[in-house]
Amino acid sequence: MTDLDLLARKSADALRGASAERDVPALRPSPDRTIVAATCLAAVILAVGFFGWRADSSTPDIAVGPAPEFDPDLRFEWPEAEGLEVTALGNGELRMTPNVGETVLYGDPDLDWPFAEDDLVVSTFATEAPQLGTGAVEVEVRGRAGWFTDDLPGWTPFGRTISWFEQPGVWIDVSSRTRSFEQLLEVAEDLEVDEMRARAVDAGLSEVALRQGPAVGGGREVPQIDLWYGTPDDLRAIVLWIRPNTGDELLFQRYLRAEGETTATTIRGTDGWVSTSRFEGSGDVALWVEDGWIVQLTVDDGFDLLEVAEELRPVSLARWEEMLAS
Repeated sequence: MTDLDLLARKSADALRGASAERDVPALRPSPDRTIVAATCLAAVILAVGFFGWRADSSTPDIAVGPAPEFDPDLRFEWPEAEGLEVTALGNGELRMTPNVGETVLYGDPDLDWPFAEDDLVVSTFATEAPQLGTGAVEVEVRGRAGWFTDDLPGWTPFGRTISWFEQPGVWIDVSSRTRSFEQLLEVAEDLEVDEMRARAVDAGLSEVALRQGPAVGGGREVPQIDLWYGTPDDLRAIVLWIRPNTGDELLFQRYLRAEGETTATTIRGTDGWVSTSRFEGSGDVALWVEDGWIVQLTVDDGFDLLEVAEELRPVSLARWEEMLAS
């Protein structure tokens, strides 16, 4: 069974149990939308470019910013890959999408970890198709049809989520790992919305990070370099990503990685973080900043995460292009 199959089954089972246990009023199962989450995650895993969040004629006029420049001088190979081969390489261009929409993280800036006690995420982006997790149930929000996706474990990177079309082509997610459905609904009802800009009002938290563009799927709108090692049966035993450390991106990535137990540690001589995955069958994750770039490493069970990180070897652009061509 693949990770996607396992995630879909666990999410569906969890939501069926959660509906009976949680006090969520007037919810109905969403008709035949369970494959949407698997489709979104498959796009991430297969690295077939960016998600299809695009505006068409029914989408309001939206200011689209330029894709960020991306020409890193930091590229790696893993010289200890005995028995494994490079199964995927990406040079950044496939991860660029227009800055349509934005995602805001809310937390307590006075805490060492702003999300230690409470968290809130508000995300807007342009799409014509509902972006729903497995087991989404229908709700009413702001006088519109909407959906609620619980997080047990759920596919959404930000926890429990209420979603809806604010207007044709404009999708909004209000999410939290700590707040209940009722608390999220209250935030959603009080939201201040202006086209693609949405802000929480009197939510008890402060805005601590802003990212231009949607953040569903772990931030695939961010340009990045990919390096995967694996076998024909396991294409992604070792997965490395390199992203530009711009704006609040590091905080976003730390928040995303905090889905499981997270520990601060030293990686390659600098501050880093190691996270255990929430999902069975997914490997541990290391995150650090090197030469101004965010580096994220994932390994399957059977590999020593920090050992692999220390064994990574920077390579020249010429060597990288040789790897791309092979």
